Amino acid sequence: MMRSKLVVLLGALVALGIAGCGDDDEEPFVLDSGRYVIESVTVDPDSCGVAAGYEVGTEFDITVGENGEMTFADIKDNGDLSDTKATGTVDNNAFDLTGTSAPGDVMEGVDCKTVITKKVVGDVTGDNVVDGVYTWSEVKSSGAECAETGITFPCESKITFTASKKQ
Repeated sequence: MMRSKLVVLLGALVALGIAGCGDDDEEPFVLDSGRYVIESVTVDPDSCGVAAGYEVGTEFDITVGENGEMTFADIKDNGDLSDTKATGTVDNNAFDLTGTSAPGDVMEGVDCKTVITKKVVGDVTGDNVVDGVYTWSEVKSSGAECAETGITFPCESKITFTASKKQ
């Protein structure tokens, strides 16, 4: 009887030791602030019509703070009337960033104001390499001429990309 209790106790201790051997605290990859270049990109859907120019070779800025704060500048400088940047944190190689604009004009000289939300989620997949999904969503705030923009609100454009730090 004593021997079977000892075998069960030793078996439990071995199982606990094996369970404790895993490495749940993987070292995060390096993510430095700087200019990043898109290496691959797909766009689907693009009902907001913002995808033109999101292509391989397009550059954008990432800023990373000491405590994991992270900011994505707009992936491209296409005359975006919303200078809202997506901000949030990077933690354990994952990031989740959001920025929402104040109501602004969709097009110069057109009576149509919208609110834009930019969301960027993804992972740091290597030192200074990111895989992400950039979602631009836009809702009508006010205006009598929104139909003249050719965009049906609300709309959403989704850009899936891989980018690495420019050398």
